[in-house]
Amino acid sequence: MAHECDLAVLKVKDKAFFTGAEPLEVGDLASVGDTVAAYGFPEGGDELAFTEGVVSRVEHLKYSHSRAKLLSCQIDAAINPGSSGGPVIMDDRIVGVAFQGREEGENIGYMVPVIVIDHFLKDIEDGRYDGIPGLGISWQDIENPALRNKYKMSEDHTGVLVVKIYPGSPAEGVLKVGDVILSIDGVDVESDGTVEFREGERTFFGFVIQNKNIGDTAGFEVLREGKVMNVKINLSIPVNHCRLVPFDQYDVEPTYYIVGGLVFQPLTRNYLDVRLYNDDYASDNFFNLFPYYDTGEPTEDRREVAVLASVLADEINVGYHDLKDIVISHVNGRKIVTMKDLVKAVEENDGEYHVFVDEHGKEIVLDRGETIARNELILKRYKVSLDRSEDLR
Repeated sequence: MAHECDLAVLKVKDKAFFTGAEPLEVGDLASVGDTVAAYGFPEGGDELAFTEGVVSRVEHLKYSHSRAKLLSCQIDAAINPGSSGGPVIMDDRIVGVAFQGREEGENIGYMVPVIVIDHFLKDIEDGRYDGIPGLGISWQDIENPALRNKYKMSEDHTGVLVVKIYPGSPAEGVLKVGDVILSIDGVDVESDGTVEFREGERTFFGFVIQNKNIGDTAGFEVLREGKVMNVKINLSIPVNHCRLVPFDQYDVEPTYYIVGGLVFQPLTRNYLDVRLYNDDYASDNFFNLFPYYDTGEPTEDRREVAVLASVLADEINVGYHDLKDIVISHVNGRKIVTMKDLVKAVEENDGEYHVFVDEHGKEIVLDRGETIARNELILKRYKVSLDRSEDLR
């Protein structure tokens, strides 16, 4: 299963399912103007249906399932509920998989193109899905003349400016803030952040990296302080990996840690969705969390946002029972970088109190001795088998 590109391989238990079936070949990347047909089982009937349309765009788009920005084909064949996952056919060959539509506008649908499908199939040849590589940097286009002059670009140079390198990025120690990426694997990067992927057609420069596999190496030509140099980066992380607050997570058990009835979790898109669509869970603090998701970026001293999610009421946490959705900054004098730091700050504390400090300096204080004495009782009362998720054990 590849959540990034919304694809999966299904195994049918009954081998007779394929009797008499002839597999379709996978074709080539569709072009703008090609006529295609999307097959599926949309609402309104039980029989296989198809809608015909024309490819109107081939460019990068945010996939709604994962929010990864990948190559996509826009088609004007209607993609209705029930059509998703069906093949898109041209000249008796598969050129895409229908996967999402746009509610505003008429007959605006999208298909996962052959290039992404081929990448997925090649990736899983060893029986494991590794992912689509990402770079873990922030960049800006560099078209303004003054900006180009500041970074000593000649008239012949094109590229994008590296403005941030996130913790965990494979570019750490290789690229520098202020570098101008001129080309990747010999493919010139335009100053608007695009590359030519087919004659006369351009898309996001990350396309070059996304065509590779996790573990591959990419060669970068960069302009650093007016000098052109070549560096290599091992592509070790998938797209969207370097985020302060992760996008939607699938097939992953939630991370949590409970101490003295205080329930801590890292902030994720899943966490926000549960709160947003369940009024019983929302709090006055809830909407203060959205800036971390929308614009927050990971730094060396914050890789995750640790949140006091709720309180399992008990006599030792009286006065805190209504606390929810509070971002924790320090625990027992330690800066919290990840959830593992929060756990260590509690378990390595030998003082009289546990002191949890939020982003505004407000304190939550528990007696350490009473916390130790009552932890098991609290878990038993609320029928929680373990005080932490497996990834924190």
